Amino acid sequence: MNNLIVDDYRYWCISKVVDGLSVDDRNNLIIENEYARANINFYDNQLVEFSIINLSIKESEFYLHFQLNNLRHAQQLFEELLDTFNHVQDHKSVKVLLCCSSALTTSYFSEELNKISNNTKSIYEFNAVSFDKIYDVGRDYDIILLAPQIGYNLKKVSEVFKDHLVLQIPANIFGSYDCVKLINFVDEKRNGVNKQEIVSDSYLNHNHRILIVGTRPDGLKVQICYRIYDRGQVSYEKKIVRGPRHLLSLSDFDDIFDTILLNPKIFGKIDGVGIAITGQITNDVLDLNCSNIQNVNLKDYFETKYQKKFIIENNVNAVAVGFHYKHDYHNLIVHSQPIGFDNGGQGIIINDKLIKGLGNVAGEVKYINRITNPYYEALAKDSFNPDRVLDVVVANLVCDISLFGPEAIAIRCEMINDLNEVRRKLLGVFPEACIPELYKIDEYFMEKMFMGQLILCEENL
Repeated sequence: MNNLIVDDYRYWCISKVVDGLSVDDRNNLIIENEYARANINFYDNQLVEFSIINLSIKESEFYLHFQLNNLRHAQQLFEELLDTFNHVQDHKSVKVLLCCSSALTTSYFSEELNKISNNTKSIYEFNAVSFDKIYDVGRDYDIILLAPQIGYNLKKVSEVFKDHLVLQIPANIFGSYDCVKLINFVDEKRNGVNKQEIVSDSYLNHNHRILIVGTRPDGLKVQICYRIYDRGQVSYEKKIVRGPRHLLSLSDFDDIFDTILLNPKIFGKIDGVGIAITGQITNDVLDLNCSNIQNVNLKDYFETKYQKKFIIENNVNAVAVGFHYKHDYHNLIVHSQPIGFDNGGQGIIINDKLIKGLGNVAGEVKYINRITNPYYEALAKDSFNPDRVLDVVVANLVCDISLFGPEAIAIRCEMINDLNEVRRKLLGVFPEACIPELYKIDEYFMEKMFMGQLILCEENL
């Protein structure tokens, strides 16, 4: 690979852009219109970085970086960038959903709000639904506003829509239909939201430099996060976010490994690589419906290509190892129920050991759900309904408690708001003495996954 290939790729990209293209003094490309700005930056070692900023709402719409060593793949990524760029105008406004018990009052309010918003050229676009529809349509909006009379649902809705700003409309604003005050209220709350950065746990004193990649897909987006650990400390980390329809593919991982592993002068020597991935892994072959990775021995594929040792594990198993390391339990279960999924997965620790079972089937609750879970069929038809999610998860936990009697169960499930609801349902089945300690780990899922995968890597390097 040489600079001539990079130049050819740059010129090819230029040929695909119709309007709004400029080139800076470092030969990076900028595509801009009234809705968005895309940057295509070229670095040493054939590294390419894509980003798109939505100019209307000042938020990132797309981020990706890769090494230019496969021209066709690089062209496909640029076409994806262009497609995203051309559709940013579909997200030119901040979509706000008003909700009350019947949608009668909020429908009128939203109409008046849109009149004011249009007249003042505000970025907000308002709509209204009744509360019984909020879980069906809420994910299509950026902000959710609850009328005062249903404000008692604020905590529950906030837990389900963790990536959204969820607010209760102040009673004085709602009662007077004061559109200007409501828009100012939303402005203040939106601009005051601070995204929390991940604070890493302190780890054991490790002796290697390890790259760890972890996946967390759900019905709203697909996250692929990766970190370099230098003797147990995080020295580099990035997160790739793709849309909910994105299917995991080998190229998602190749782009990361090409960037990190093939550029030791930039990122340093890596001693080993860990992958914590969603799905059942049998003999290093992944079984996962939401992926394009079929019948591939992942360990053989990556070790042959990159000449590094790869340790590949189910992501919930990795979370279980990480959770066990930080808690004084000998027997525990981690249950992960991604939002929008009809099946979850589990990591099982018994007598301080990770239980994987024959064919790594341990924790694959999809097999239980298909045959014995009476709530599964309803959830499969309505996977964003929190009441049905709760029923399915509790049914899975009943099996766990009956079979293993764990001391603790850690739950990752954005659709379950209150662990007391889980406990109450379990008390309808078991004596109180049999109910384990319950933990909610939605916010710490990725951190525990990285910790557990790091421990597994150190054990196998």
